[in-house]
Amino acid sequence: LILLYNAFMLSHLNYCIVVWGNSSHTKLDSLFKLQKKALRICLGCHYLAHSAPLFTKLKTLNIFDLYYYSMALLGFYYFQNKLPNNISEMFIINNKLHNYNTRNRDSFHLWSVRTNIAFKSARNSFPIVWNSIPRDISTCKNLSSFQRYLKQYLIFKYQ
Repeated sequence: LILLYNAFMLSHLNYCIVVWGNSSHTKLDSLFKLQKKALRICLGCHYLAHSAPLFTKLKTLNIFDLYYYSMALLGFYYFQNKLPNNISEMFIINNKLHNYNTRNRDSFHLWSVRTNIAFKSARNSFPIVWNSIPRDISTCKNLSSFQRYLKQYLIFKYQ
């Protein structure tokens, strides 16, 4: 059942999540409920069982953390210079804007936005996600260790 969940449900949730994953919470809530229902079926739990222990037991991420994870991977690829130029030019680090020695010098610059659509866009939400990652995770140089530590960090929040 876990293999079926990973093959049929998780693959659909991960598809282009960077684009649609920051939509309104009410729209994502129905997908989150389906995800919890699928995990309860996989583990044979009661239909009202609390879902956080299920995510922890299966070491899988909920839909909101899948979005966070995908955006963080985008940041890792940015620092490894593996993104196309037109995407990497959308983002800028604060030390390229000014030479002041500030606390957020190595963080991404947050653009000021006025509309809700611009606030939810990947250009605005990616720097917010990357700047919130702990420094020991964001400085990993190896993709597999970055993915492992980030997933452990996100799963630890369920406990």
